[in-house]
Amino acid sequence: MSDLAGPGIVPCRPGRVVNYMAAEAQQCWYSTAQGRWRIVNHEFHYDVLVMQTQASTPALTDQIVRQLVEVHGERFAEILVYVQPDPGGAGTIVRRARWTRNAAVEYFDFPGA
Repeated sequence: MSDLAGPGIVPCRPGRVVNYMAAEAQQCWYSTAQGRWRIVNHEFHYDVLVMQTQASTPALTDQIVRQLVEVHGERFAEILVYVQPDPGGAGTIVRRARWTRNAAVEYFDFPGA
């Protein structure tokens, strides 16, 4: 797959990720059978993690949330994931997913810029 997001963004190394907040985790594309995604930025405040991502399709949101929760779910009580279309992807919808320890994942779609 060509790199439509700019030079220097390469596929991530295969294998288990131990920290999606590490610098190297923001410098590559994660590949799935349904498309690709990457971390653009993150912030955390107390026990809330906010991840900004790009994905080839918003349908990857569930998988992105599962992967982030698997690694960071014990440390954070709430994880917010914003999934924006990648420059090579289709659509303009931005999907927000909100995971908490005590509830199901909630989704909200809003128009992107």
